[in-house]
Amino acid sequence: MGRIFFLLIILVPTTSFAFYQFDDSKNSIDARGFLRVAGWATQNPNNEFLYEDDNDAGIYGLARLLVDAKLGDSVRFEFNAYEFYSSSALEWTQRNDKKKNAAFTIDRMNVAVSYDRLDVTIGRQPINLATVYYFTPNDFFAPFSASTFYRVYKPGVDAIRAEFRAGMLTQITLVGVLGYKNDAGELSGWSDEVATNKSSTIGRITTVVNDYEFGLLGGTVSGDNVIGGSFQGEFFGTGLRVEGNFRERDDGNTSEISAELD
Repeated sequence: MGRIFFLLIILVPTTSFAFYQFDDSKNSIDARGFLRVAGWATQNPNNEFLYEDDNDAGIYGLARLLVDAKLGDSVRFEFNAYEFYSSSALEWTQRNDKKKNAAFTIDRMNVAVSYDRLDVTIGRQPINLATVYYFTPNDFFAPFSASTFYRVYKPGVDAIRAEFRAGMLTQITLVGVLGYKNDAGELSGWSDEVATNKSSTIGRITTVVNDYEFGLLGGTVSGDNVIGGSFQGEFFGTGLRVEGNFRERDDGNTSEISAELD
């Protein structure tokens, strides 16, 4: 009976609703959230060297809050944050209590303003310049690993981004991203002190010619000079995506290219 109940929970889809919603045709607010909780218990072997206690139990929780707001046709606000908690004997952390770990993270918090053919977004936001899906050399800022399949919530970076629609099928993108100094004592590995030599400025232009999209990008990423490009289109019913870049580094230049068939 328990197995049937478990299968019903994971296999039967349910509709998600906002817990707060306001819309008067010009202005709107949409607030959503979800909570994920898991727990476990173990009975350890009689080995004091590997196991401090005879029994261990733990709990894991993740709570996420998402807020999207619109003011008229020109201003938008986005907020995406989560609280993580873990009480586990299976984790090792450099803390006084190694069995407990908690963190509050803001993935996104930004304001976007639109005027005519120009969109400007300021704040913590996801920046993705990739064309392919799995191996993405042109995704420079908080990229997903190739083995990550759940990519709904891409982490954001502190940035300003401008998108200009130069034509029906041509777009120009300018991005500036703040860099921060390393701090091994922090859980994220970064401090809150800005490092100008790790900041990035990059531009990209994409256009479509005869149903094929071509892209060219260039600038600096964490102090390295970068130039690259991308292509995507369809040949005989099969989609082809290609991207790559050349990066000039102090410790040696690097080149990356990735191709993908749909």
